[in-house]
Amino acid sequence: MDRIYTITEWITRFLLLNLYWILFSLVGLVFLGVFPATTAMFSISRKWIQGDIDIPIFKTFWSYFRSDFLKANMLGFLLIILGFGLYVDFVYVKSLNSALGIILLGSTLLLTALFIITILNLFPIYAHYELNIFQYIQRAFSIGILHPIRTIMMALGVIGIYFISSAFPGFIIFFSGSLLSYLITWIAYRNFSDVIEGN
Repeated sequence: MDRIYTITEWITRFLLLNLYWILFSLVGLVFLGVFPATTAMFSISRKWIQGDIDIPIFKTFWSYFRSDFLKANMLGFLLIILGFGLYVDFVYVKSLNSALGIILLGSTLLLTALFIITILNLFPIYAHYELNIFQYIQRAFSIGILHPIRTIMMALGVIGIYFISSAFPGFIIFFSGSLLSYLITWIAYRNFSDVIEGN
């Protein structure tokens, strides 16, 4: 009975966190809401991993959403600009029918891979450290490169949840974001422990 109760508690936690993530993203009309909602979700996942599992989810989520609203959106818009720049570059170099085009395409794909590595590590780092926007990106890139196996594990987690969500669309509404944030934060937390031990 204790195990059933514990499992039920965790299902409820993930369900509520995912619903708040969607709700607050919509409150910000998605464009202004998704990034602070995402950083709030990762911050709560971090607290759970640290053992603080009895926090009031709504109150804590709202606190992070409100306090990080501006900073998270600035970071998010920078990511959008960088991602859009990579997309435009990819479309352009793909149209080049020359050896130079092939070289540039390879360079663009490499930059895209590095961008994805940075994104995977960025949100748990945002939740864990107090830095400026460019330092978040720099540290996410550095940790992602220094710990390739764990970064691959994060990517596999994203792919796995994507396929589950594709097979069961309701999974997106109830669990996809919260489970993914917890998984990525759990993996990233091992990196943070290594950094502390290394220091």
